Amino acid sequence: MPAIIVVPGSAFSSRSIPALLARCDVYQFATETLFQRGATLVTLPSTANLYDGGRYPDLVSFLNGYGSQLGQSMTEALNADWVSGGGVPATWEVGINASDRIYVRVLTSEIASFDLQCSAGGPWGFASPVTASTTDGLYQVVTAPDAWERGNLDLWATGQTFTVNDGSTFGGVYNVDVTVHSLPVALRSTSDSADGVYSTDSLEQVDNDANDNVFRRIRWGIDTTGRVWTSYPAAISAVTWSGGGVSASFRRLLGFTGQEVPVVLGSRVMLAATYRTPLVLVIERGLTRHSRSLRSIDGVVELSDGRARGRHVGHSITHELEFTVRGQSAAENDEGQVIAAWAPYVGRGQPCTLDFTWGDSRRARLLETMADGYDVPPYTTGYTTEPLAGRVVARVADASTSSYAVRLSGARVRSESISMVLVEEP
Repeated sequence: MPAIIVVPGSAFSSRSIPALLARCDVYQFATETLFQRGATLVTLPSTANLYDGGRYPDLVSFLNGYGSQLGQSMTEALNADWVSGGGVPATWEVGINASDRIYVRVLTSEIASFDLQCSAGGPWGFASPVTASTTDGLYQVVTAPDAWERGNLDLWATGQTFTVNDGSTFGGVYNVDVTVHSLPVALRSTSDSADGVYSTDSLEQVDNDANDNVFRRIRWGIDTTGRVWTSYPAAISAVTWSGGGVSASFRRLLGFTGQEVPVVLGSRVMLAATYRTPLVLVIERGLTRHSRSLRSIDGVVELSDGRARGRHVGHSITHELEFTVRGQSAAENDEGQVIAAWAPYVGRGQPCTLDFTWGDSRRARLLETMADGYDVPPYTTGYTTEPLAGRVVARVADASTSSYAVRLSGARVRSESISMVLVEEP
């Protein structure tokens, strides 16, 4: 009986964890060899072929462009697997609806109905075991009743699958050899970005071009502790770093020592950095305070007859944050060292991304702020209007009282309060 099986795996963490990401500048590495896999060199293109000349909004955008390589997004893979399994070409789509729920749909004119079968405990939020599609406009749709999970997803894991079946087509297995940074990254196609940052400009693109140009299964991401990782099939060579120079500088920027040992899990390999990257601060204890304010900027024009007329110039959105980290001598936690390394990258006036829920790579946009002339749907793989979800692209306020005072001296474990003011960018 025809079916297509998708193997999503499970999230590393279902807990809501915010993170702060500094801008990722890699222009100094342009045209340089970053590392190699076997005898194959992985070389960054010239600045002309990098986003904004190599000035990325944050490390996630550089690693994967907030999206999936060509053919590797869920929608593309679902359609390809359906056809390769013997099905007639159809317009399968996997996305996020206006209630922030995952859906699978296909045009009714192509497939009159289908069943979705899902194992319990998956990160998609689908009901178990079987849900029949319903008609919604031009589509047959199955929508998950429960929320999806943020965080890295191991697509190789077994026991958490969903299968779509129309009773006449047989499909195959989707992407069992990789881990993805987040579900929105897996859902997004190459050019589906809320910020103009595309995965074609990413490290994933460069690595796959050199080492897996046909199947494009190499992935790069960051885990819930702020450590960079790469996932790739076991048939592909491991990453090796040169002893010094440019490769060593790039390696240290990502948190690798060069001595890490890849972990083989079936047909898939994971290589994770030893240290947290200094470009990311994961706030494991969460925000103790978050205050968002919208400031309108208005002006007054004096007319020739002496009357005054007001005009709206624009508005700015300010985020005031407070959170707590532990100091240097905390044996079980190294947040103190991380913030000491991270703070120089996010001085006043510097770009800074606030990720409310680590593992949701969409852009956060509240409905009242969508006054820029663009028709932006409330919930997509690119945008979310869900409160305290997604990411905010901002700058540290120039005239704020932002403070990074972390006293790292002394033998005792110290808890320090950190405050920041971020001004959101349009």
